[in-house]
This record gives sequence, C-alpha cells and structure tokens, in this order.
Amino acid sequence: KSNTTGSNATVIGYNAMFYANSTGTAFTNYNVAVGFEAYRGSTTASANTGNYNTVIGYQALWSNNTGNYNTAIGYQALLLNTNGGYNTANGNRALYSNTTGLENTASGHASLFANNTGSNNTAYGYNSVYLNNTGFQNTGIGQNALYSNTAGSNNTALGGGADVASGALTNATAIGANTVVSASNSLVLGSGANVGIGISAPLSTLDVNGAISTKITTITSSTTLDNTAEVWYATPSSNITLTLPAASAVTNRRYIVVNRSAQIVSIDSYTDLLGATTVTVPTNSSIEIISNGTSWLQIK
Repeated sequence: KSNTTGSNATVIGYNAMFYANSTGTAFTNYNVAVGFEAYRGSTTASANTGNYNTVIGYQALWSNNTGNYNTAIGYQALLLNTNGGYNTANGNRALYSNTTGLENTASGHASLFANNTGSNNTAYGYNSVYLNNTGFQNTGIGQNALYSNTAGSNNTALGGGADVASGALTNATAIGANTVVSASNSLVLGSGANVGIGISAPLSTLDVNGAISTKITTITSSTTLDNTAEVWYATPSSNITLTLPAASAVTNRRYIVVNRSAQIVSIDSYTDLLGATTVTVPTNSSIEIISNGTSWLQIK
C-alpha cells in the first residue's frame, strides 16, 4: 500500500509489504511477500532497504527493514527480524525472535524461537534449539533437540530430547534420544545405552570388536601427568618426580606408568596391591593405577 520507489516486487495478501517499499531512494526490489501482513516493513521509510527476501505466511518477516536474502515460510516465521540476513525459517514461529542474527536455518514449529542475535545455527524439529538467544554455530536435530541452550556455541544435539544441561556450554555434543551433556568439550553417546564399535548388539557400556589404541608418552624429566596419554614411559638418566592430578578431579582415570631405568622415579602417593602407601615406581618395572574419586589405587 505504501509503495513509493520499489519496483519488481511480488505481493499477495492484505497489507503485505505495507511499508516495505516505502524507502525514499529508488531501487529494484526482488522481494516476494504472500500472506496477511507478510513482510510489513518498518514505519520508518528510509529503513526499508531489504531485498531478495521470500516470505509466505501470516505476518512472516513482519518487522524486516534492512535484512536481505531471508526466506520465511509459516505463521509469524522470522516475525521480529529487522537487520538479519541469509536466514531460512520454515515452520510456524520459526526464528520468531530473530532481529540481527545471520545465516540461521530453522525448520519445524518454533525452531530457534528465542534466537535474537545468534548466527550460523541449524535447527530441525519441533521446538529444536528453542531457547538459543546469542549462541552461534549450534546444531539441533530432533524434537526439542538442544532446547536448553541459550548462549552456548558450537554445540550439537542429535535425537529427540537430546540436550545440554546448562545454557552456556561450548563444543558439547549429545547423540541419542534424551541424551544430556553437562560439560563443555565433551561428547555423550546415548542415555543409558550401550555403545558398540564393530558390533551390532553391544553387551557392555562400551563393546569393541577389535583392538584399542592408546597413546604412549616417553618422558625423561619430571612431568605432570594429564589427559594427553594413558601410558607414561619413563627413561630418565637421573632421578625424576611425576605429579598426579588430584584424584577427585579425574574419577575413574587410569594411568600405566613404566620406569624403564635404574633411576628413582618418585610419584604422588598411591595405595599399592598390599594396601600400603607408596611414592615410587620401582626400577625397571611398571604400575597401573586408577582414581576412585578420592585416591589413587594400584590395580596391577
């Protein structure tokens, strides 16, 4: 209705693109708006410079002014978008709250509903990635997948109800229906499921049909053991000291420590197979120890 300078637009529906073509500067308009108040536009005429947008649905892309290359299909899809571009919203209220976020893809009812400034997110499924507001590069596939993420980034949830335990994790992955990951830089497979590698009917939490490789690190000087290796192979030319992480911080972690020398290799205390507290690794021998969450215990 308020078209003044835009041209080549396609409009079908009551008050569709009502203000969107009202900028005072002439431009070729490649927008398509179909539906009641679809791509209504800004009441500020000079703000309406958006182009290459495709809109189908009641009040879809309703607030857009400068956003370009958006596709909104469904009731109030991308309703609040103003400057965001290159977004695709397919579903009722998909990307409803987006304002300036870029390059998001949402397919499914209310997928990426709360996204405001977050960019490069992908959501497929009913209410998927629903609460994301500022997070970027998140992927949720499945009903309610990654529902609880708000500000976290680089997270992935695959499966209905797969989610994060808190809203600001980074690089966390949950795979499987109702699987929840609660720490950044972590991957969780299944909710109470057995995981099989090379086997179709796993009988244990992890069932591997084949050899397992583990990293070995050779050391010649005093070292703090960490999560970069399981086997620590000491070949010092003089006495050295090995520092263990706090047992409470690495529950169930296991180390194999080899002293392949005649030198004294001191180590933080562990309980040996006789129940005695020990602080060395015997010469030309090895120990295998594990954390029980309180202390280090020798198991071999």
